Amino acid sequence: MVPSVRRLYVQGKEINGAGINSGWSVALGSPFTFATTLEQEYKSDIFGERGILLGAVHGIVESLFRWYIENGMSEDDEA
Repeated sequence: MVPSVRRLYVQGKEINGAGINSGWSVALGSPFTFATTLEQEYKSDIFGERGILLGAVHGIVESLFRWYIENGMSEDDEA
């Protein structure tokens, strides 16, 4: 496959892997497949996964820790 991709690139032709991607999605048993771009994917990763999921979880845990300390609980009081 590599030589043919290189040949198409040198000829200035567009290389589209949409069919291959859809095939992998079906083969892996994905319940749904949607089209995206690299720009949409990195924005989703930065804001969604890293910012909200990881940031929110860290913030909630830190907030609960501070709340427990302020209310006089110690590590010995754990359930």
